[in-house]
Amino acid sequence: MGSVSDSSYHSESNFSFPDEYILERWLHDPRFGFDKQNVLQPFSLEPRNCIGQHLARWRR
Repeated sequence: MGSVSDSSYHSESNFSFPDEYILERWLHDPRFGFDKQNVLQPFSLEPRNCIGQHLARWRR
């Protein structure tokens, strides 16, 4: 099963102010506490996930 990522990322049912870039959304700002951040899957999921995802996550 899959979904169209763009529509998920721009849906008000998933994010507050979905069409705005707000860095605080990802920094545990309480204004965005009800955002469904698990909707964002930048590396895809098994079995076709990105082989470099572990390196990218390690660099945080």
